[in-house]
Amino acid sequence: MSSIGVMAMPADFRYRDVFLKGKPEHDRFDLFRIRHPSMDVGRRAKIFSPFDAMKGFNEAIASKEVRYHDRIELSDEDKTELDHKLRILKGLTFNGYIARENRVKVTVIYYIPCADEHNESFGIRGRYQKITGICWNVDELYGSILVDKVRIPFDDILRISNTDEYSNGNGHQTIGSDDRCVPAFYVEPDTEEIREIIAEVQRSQLSGKFIKAGSAILTSGEMRPTNVVPVIASSRNGRKAAFPMKWGFQIPGRSLLVNARVETAVEKPTFKEAWESHRCIIPASWYYEWEHLIGNNGQKKVGDKYMIQPSGSSMTWLAGLYRLEDGLPVFTVLTKRANRRTAPYP
Repeated sequence: MSSIGVMAMPADFRYRDVFLKGKPEHDRFDLFRIRHPSMDVGRRAKIFSPFDAMKGFNEAIASKEVRYHDRIELSDEDKTELDHKLRILKGLTFNGYIARENRVKVTVIYYIPCADEHNESFGIRGRYQKITGICWNVDELYGSILVDKVRIPFDDILRISNTDEYSNGNGHQTIGSDDRCVPAFYVEPDTEEIREIIAEVQRSQLSGKFIKAGSAILTSGEMRPTNVVPVIASSRNGRKAAFPMKWGFQIPGRSLLVNARVETAVEKPTFKEAWESHRCIIPASWYYEWEHLIGNNGQKKVGDKYMIQPSGSSMTWLAGLYRLEDGLPVFTVLTKRANRRTAPYP
């Protein structure tokens, strides 16, 4: 057998000569072209339109164009990292008001099983789809995440990325970033000192203004971005006092600024004024960090969640900056490079 292009044919093929001549070419005035003009698109559609009435015809054609694949099984490292990202998103969307305030944008790649009963991949394979939108809810009870109007089960998520969850003052931070940050802290009212601070906050006139604006004052438990919490700052007469403040600087068109780097805050226009005249202290029992490790494949992974506080102390004093937004005080937590003792938990 001889081969022509990618098409093989027997040497004694009876139409070999015709085939070798290739596609005939005719000029505008060729007799053949005049007798057999090209069929226009409308006529072609009319000829094949009866097939359109066949039940499932269009779906059958479309299903043949979809390529289905086996589900990708996540490694333990990938599952741990995904769980870490979902926990952060949970904190930033734990109710409708907070979700609307933060408008956390995410890109999710997730698995969709083949739903075509006539396809050989039905019940066996599926396809991966990407969606980018606002994360409105992380439902731990039913194990799903809501992105725009699409509800995605945790088990079907392959990857979450490109998330401008919040900024650390050096630009937007994506979920899973290794930049030093304080994603949450905890207040346990188990000392006389913290109880006095809480009592002073509850007596503050600002507490009534926050409540009137629809924000509850949290005085104990886990504190997350957008919460209103006790903060210590200088009063008008220059004395130390406790006030309620909301966590996070809101920048129009950007995500919430919940952290600022000590090394660069003084250079940033957003923080420069607060650095010079509006510093504060946030009382906490401890703050949280997640351990970051290098897996066997050389990729970074998220390990255990740690509670960090000074050795021998029941209190952790976080440094911060504050300013006024719509007449109410808001703050951001200052962070710096990890020291030798906390370096394993950036």
